[in-house]
Amino acid sequence: LKSFTAIIISAVILLTGIIPAIAADGTISDEAGLCVDIGIIRGGDNGADAEYFKSNPTRVQSALWLLRFMGVGDIAEFYDYSGKPTFNDAFTFTGGNYGYSVMAYLKEHPEYGYVGDMGMFYPNNIVTAQEFYKVLLTVLGYKEGHDFEWDQVIGYAGAKGLKRIARTEKMTNNDIAIAIYEALGLEVKDVGKTLAQKMVDDKIFTGNAVAALEKADFLKPAVTIASITNPEDISIKVGEAVTLPSKVKATYSDGSTKEVDVVWDTTSIDNATVGVNILIGTVAGTDLKASLKIIVLPAIKSIISPQDINVQVGQEIKLPTKVLVVYSDDTQGEADVVWDKQTVDNTVAGVTILTGTVTGTELKASLKVTVAALPLDFTVSASNLKEVAVTFNQPVNTGELSNKNNYTVKIAGADKTILKVTASNDGKMATLLLTNAFAQQSTLDVTVKAKLGLAADTTKTISNVVDGTIPTVMGAEALGNKAVKITFSEPVFNADLLAHYRIDGAYFSANSLPVVDGREVTIALTNRLPAGKHKITVSSDVMDFCGYRLLATRNEAEFTVADDKTPPTVELISATQTELVVRFSEPVESINGKVSTAVSTVINGIKTESDLRTNTIYFDRRAALPQLGTEVTFWGVTDFSGNQATLKLMVVPLVDTQAPVYKGHTVEEQKKIIIEYSEDVLTGGTYTLTDSTGGNVSLLAPAWYTTAGGEQVKNKIVLQRSTGQEFTPGNYTLLIKDVADNTPKENLIVPQTINIRVEDQSRPTVRSVRASGQKLFISFSEKVDPVSAINLSNYGYIDNFVYKPLPNGSIVELLAGNEAVVVTFPEGFTMSVIDALQVSNISDPAGNKMEPVGIPAPFATVGEAPRITAVEVTGRNTVALTISSEINPQTLNRNDFIVKAGAFTLTVLNAVCESNNSKVILTTNENMSTDGKYNGQAVTVQTPDALLITTQNIYGQKLQPLAATIATDKYAPYATGLSVSLSGGTNTSVVIYLSENIRTHNGSGSALTADNTELNQFIVLVDNVSQGIISSRYDDASGNEPAKITLTISGNYTSRNVKVKFYPSSSNRLTDYAPVPNSLSVIELSYP
Repeated sequence: LKSFTAIIISAVILLTGIIPAIAADGTISDEAGLCVDIGIIRGGDNGADAEYFKSNPTRVQSALWLLRFMGVGDIAEFYDYSGKPTFNDAFTFTGGNYGYSVMAYLKEHPEYGYVGDMGMFYPNNIVTAQEFYKVLLTVLGYKEGHDFEWDQVIGYAGAKGLKRIARTEKMTNNDIAIAIYEALGLEVKDVGKTLAQKMVDDKIFTGNAVAALEKADFLKPAVTIASITNPEDISIKVGEAVTLPSKVKATYSDGSTKEVDVVWDTTSIDNATVGVNILIGTVAGTDLKASLKIIVLPAIKSIISPQDINVQVGQEIKLPTKVLVVYSDDTQGEADVVWDKQTVDNTVAGVTILTGTVTGTELKASLKVTVAALPLDFTVSASNLKEVAVTFNQPVNTGELSNKNNYTVKIAGADKTILKVTASNDGKMATLLLTNAFAQQSTLDVTVKAKLGLAADTTKTISNVVDGTIPTVMGAEALGNKAVKITFSEPVFNADLLAHYRIDGAYFSANSLPVVDGREVTIALTNRLPAGKHKITVSSDVMDFCGYRLLATRNEAEFTVADDKTPPTVELISATQTELVVRFSEPVESINGKVSTAVSTVINGIKTESDLRTNTIYFDRRAALPQLGTEVTFWGVTDFSGNQATLKLMVVPLVDTQAPVYKGHTVEEQKKIIIEYSEDVLTGGTYTLTDSTGGNVSLLAPAWYTTAGGEQVKNKIVLQRSTGQEFTPGNYTLLIKDVADNTPKENLIVPQTINIRVEDQSRPTVRSVRASGQKLFISFSEKVDPVSAINLSNYGYIDNFVYKPLPNGSIVELLAGNEAVVVTFPEGFTMSVIDALQVSNISDPAGNKMEPVGIPAPFATVGEAPRITAVEVTGRNTVALTISSEINPQTLNRNDFIVKAGAFTLTVLNAVCESNNSKVILTTNENMSTDGKYNGQAVTVQTPDALLITTQNIYGQKLQPLAATIATDKYAPYATGLSVSLSGGTNTSVVIYLSENIRTHNGSGSALTADNTELNQFIVLVDNVSQGIISSRYDDASGNEPAKITLTISGNYTSRNVKVKFYPSSSNRLTDYAPVPNSLSVIELSYP
């Protein structure tokens, strides 16, 4: 162990760079020299030479050196020991008689710490580092048994600065010199001076010794305490104990600071009386005093909670550290408070109530912190020609954020179709992928709908979009071992050609063309790839929509094919009776045709998301998932590594019992009123639209909204005029009732009336140009602004490829209630030089300005006067007249049309123009039957004598007279009612009453043909569960009994809810007997 310790000591000496005590030339160390110079070490017979300092010090020598530090060394060295008490082994000392004197002196003076061990001194033993450090600690004023214990000497000495010989196993006199050298520079306990300074001050070191210490830099000016920093005031309440600080901060004469012990005079503390106590503290080593103010406060009887903190999302919240308190004497003051939450989340709007612990009382403080939501705002940007980024200042509902119906993008007023919207994970950004790219330097108007949380629909503009970035390949990902997904830095084209890709430098085959989805391209391979790393390279023929080719240095990406042996699993995401969303554990091949249910259902379609994991399965509401649930099986689901599994899910759908709710409406292109509901609805129901005069507006059958990409949006219903014309600008009222949601329960909306404002959104266009002599008649699609319409500068012509203004003397006049103008050219102007007529800058009354247009010559001439070419009964009280050419609506007169049924004349209430003024719709007071007759008589239309007709075209030509003409039946048959009764005691007969006789394959009194042309178009539901039809029969009207269809189902359901649905297929044979048969209308009836 000793040899091991010696090795360690040697290593320490080497590593710490300690210089050997004796130099190679035989000189002694600086430490040894100083000890000689100050008289502590005086040497042996040959003096204090190098050999002496190599020798080992005895315990007697170390004792003498201690006594010399005490100033009594000479007295002890020459002490008369004869006859004096001494240690039992004193005379065993072999180093000379001085040892006997020293030991006798120490025996007589035990205050120097040498009391012996059982009366023994062991004078010849070599002194140890522990023993000598104990001697030096004694010299420095530290006492064994008080400041330290014997076994703590080395550690305690090290803490005080005595370290250099701590690991020395066999001491030399040079080691003694080193230790003494250390001690001279250390501060003596409770004196504030170093040992060297104290010994000089005590006159123990004088003369040459002082000079030697000064030379060794041991007698620097004493560092003394220059000032004391008083501690902070302490506040306590009456009767409360006070804890005094044990240290204060002292600043020394050299600028340094240190926490030093302080002893307080506590005699002046009075914590029973309100007031101020000043304590004085004593600090060792200085006459300076510390001062401490103790404020005794009255007890806290209440807390005044701080004012509420109100900030907006994102603003910093600073909680108060003090609160105002009321004391028992009714005075007020501040007290520290610690809140139960140190921070409040300022990223989310909400209210937080904090509770605070107040110093000096058990009473609690309360603080209300309100974080108010910022008004939702957004910015728009476009870094390429196919995507638009909409960035919000706070998170938005993800469902609404990714709904493309919440955005519109327009360029020069024309809509750009949004293909899809991708929402960011933080809910703050929507990336709109457009179906078609736009041109460089386009200006985009991006509208975000209020539904996202804005106060109103808001439009922001991106001006002069420029794509100056070259596309790159960002990465690639293996989907199993049979598909690869490549991600580009922006949308690209030419990416759907397989020849543009190589894997590991070679071309490859695929099951289908690459599927491009914005920035991502997925390729399903024919052959599987081996496990390991691969590289896909993309041809530079792939480019962005600006025409920049793929960057050649960034056209590759590595991907890793894992050795996947794990088949996919499936989890349920959500389920209603008509929509099931599942997600597989990994991308899988198409599951079309691989889904079945334990009960009879009909799947209308499956939509797979771009992650190839998430699938939405759509069920027919007439054969939907049952309320109590069913097992859904996914047969042979295959991942892209070829692992296959048949998976099962028990699905209990969420049953919709809530009625649909009207959410809002928009008007598109002035031709469509789009009603939006809270959920998908059926196209049935009643929509009654009236204009500002109270007149009913004839509408086409309601239809689902269809996007430009052909996608049906079933929570939106489109209403259009029966004529297909625009709605006249103005205020309308719409009554909505009997609208059912698209669920098996067909929950009905609460009837509701809404107000609709139709603004003029259409730009006027030139409908026709006709020539007559020196006049050109220009007909517009709508009324035009008179000022712009008669402005000569808005017209011109092309003559031999040169544009020319109208010649001097030309006149422009308004016609037809401002829907047409006539341009009269001056006499002498040759009309044949006009190659094309140019018209521009014409506005409608709403300010919509037409696009400039050129109409090439030759122009049609003003032909024959308008005439009626067709007469049709189209509804219960409507007759449609087709006109050979457009008429001037300002001249239309209902009295120009006589509607009769036999000898009876029907009252014409109204006549309106539709279809570009080439159709007239007459509304009668009397109701006609669905066979196009009135009271069994054919309906005819005729005009009065030519002289009495006032309806004419814009050229002043009157409508030609019409002899009595029989109206064609264009009024489709429909269901008028439903009854349910018991049949044969065990079955239920469902009878559908019709508005007229219809044509069937087997005729009256016979069954309907059981195929898609007749019977299979009907559905019977009992309590929304589809029932099989066991028999059918059609009967013509007889006597007072209307025409009817009887459907029989098994079981007695007369007391249950029974519904009948009829949706005509493309091969439907159930029609009326009109010359051009009209198909039986959609039926959706319920009993009771």
